[in-house]
Amino acid sequence: MTAQSLETSSTQRQISSRFAAPRLILPIAFGAVVQASLVLIAMLLRFAKRVVRGVQNRRAAAVLAHLDARMLADIGLTRSDVRDATTAPMWDDPTTLLRTRALERRLRRHRLNLGFHDAPSPKA
Repeated sequence: MTAQSLETSSTQRQISSRFAAPRLILPIAFGAVVQASLVLIAMLLRFAKRVVRGVQNRRAAAVLAHLDARMLADIGLTRSDVRDATTAPMWDDPTTLLRTRALERRLRRHRLNLGFHDAPSPKA
């Protein structure tokens, strides 16, 4: 081999080595972009499911507004509980509030306390 062909081949190796690194980084960067996109899509789907479930639960809570006071008392609720639940912001699940209030009344009726609020001391 001549000296010129050796210089040419070493120059070609240098040029190819400069372009080899980006070729190795490209699949890694592409994988990171794909992974970030999948995480974003999963978050959007989770949010969409939450909104759909909230709308369904809001409709169910609205049905309770048509019940009379006696029927609401049977399930441990009052008309103000239903009003509070349906006037909550859209992102709040109204059934959570209704379930909590019904449970609090049920426990209060049986004089049980879970420690969420200060319970009155028993009178001796």
